[in-house]
Amino acid sequence: MRSALLIAASTLSFLSADQGIAEETYMAQNVNNNSAEVRGKCLGAADFEGCVRAFTKKREAFVDGRGVPAAVKTISTPSAVSLAEHLTKTGAVIYSAYWCPHCHEQKELFGQKGAAQLQVVECAQDGQNSQRELCERKGIDSFPTWEINGKLEPGVKPLNKLADLSRYEGSRQF
Repeated sequence: MRSALLIAASTLSFLSADQGIAEETYMAQNVNNNSAEVRGKCLGAADFEGCVRAFTKKREAFVDGRGVPAAVKTISTPSAVSLAEHLTKTGAVIYSAYWCPHCHEQKELFGQKGAAQLQVVECAQDGQNSQRELCERKGIDSFPTWEINGKLEPGVKPLNKLADLSRYEGSRQF
């Protein structure tokens, strides 16, 4: 007997053998380019279906509306705002996807005012103000990815690391 599970929020559908362990038998529809990330996170997991459900729920918790990232809620320190301003002035860019929990985590490190200062490029095809073509030209394949001084730096970065990468000389009381 085969069971089907459709997860519309992640646009991932797959079939799995009814053996308690989800096999590699799945079909993905990559409507908004996030199913590859879900497969990558969950492929090989003992409970593939459970992993996909958990990952999708976690991601949905960070999304306020279709194509719009969740609001940043933390309070910025003056140093975080200053670093964000410095990053923008020096041409640094953060490539992001509205549904990405790691992107949200990165913005929370800056806080509300700091995150508002960042130059953010939306890479999700269905994201608000999407610049998907730019992301593809740059070879962005994970989120967040920073571009600092012409070099791509994937992943969430501590503010001290971003300060080092951008040669920030201000206060580091993040």
